[in-house]
Amino acid sequence: SGGVGIIANPGHNLAELQSLPSGTIEMPDEHRFAARVWGGVLPFGILIITLYLITGIGLDYANEVLLDKTGQFIRAYGIPYVIMGDWQISPEDLFRSGWTMGIKGIIAHGGDVPTCISSRAGSVIDYFVVDERVANLVKRCRVITECGAVKPHKPVELVLDGARRPQPICKIRNPSRLPVACPIGCRPRYMAKDEDWSDLAKRAVATANGTVGAEPLEDI
Repeated sequence: SGGVGIIANPGHNLAELQSLPSGTIEMPDEHRFAARVWGGVLPFGILIITLYLITGIGLDYANEVLLDKTGQFIRAYGIPYVIMGDWQISPEDLFRSGWTMGIKGIIAHGGDVPTCISSRAGSVIDYFVVDERVANLVKRCRVITECGAVKPHKPVELVLDGARRPQPICKIRNPSRLPVACPIGCRPRYMAKDEDWSDLAKRAVATANGTVGAEPLEDI
């Protein structure tokens, strides 16, 4: 079972993404994953993803595969994203899995307010993962408790501030690797193989005394 969808208010178009070259990534199952570029918040839009993990298995192999394919999709396109999902696990369990760190995402949820209420108990399994590049745009995330149209779940609202600018992420660049092979051209003097450094200390003393190739310098 499963089913996902994305809708938007008029005025902000939902655009399909350009297809990647064949074999670039393995796409998630269509009945559990959907993605569109929404023409809002950023000048070039933002990637909206909806995800529906398999019920009752936690982070078992099948859900791990779905998350892995979603991560590949995000990295392949490189667009700032917001993922809304029925994760079937708590925000704490998702964070501990390390998956959000791998996609550089921040979890946004409505606190301890249950999003899914069954006959036995309530749980927080409906929430968002937001790209760290646009995490500073999040104004609030709340569970709409007064709505009971989608039982046993409650709608969860995420509000982004489109007037603010995304927060630049400052990171240290890895230094470029030095070439292993000697560059083509004349070998510098310091690389000449016939250079004899055995009398370096003696030559240094001679230089200090002013006796290199001449008599010692007279005292002034």
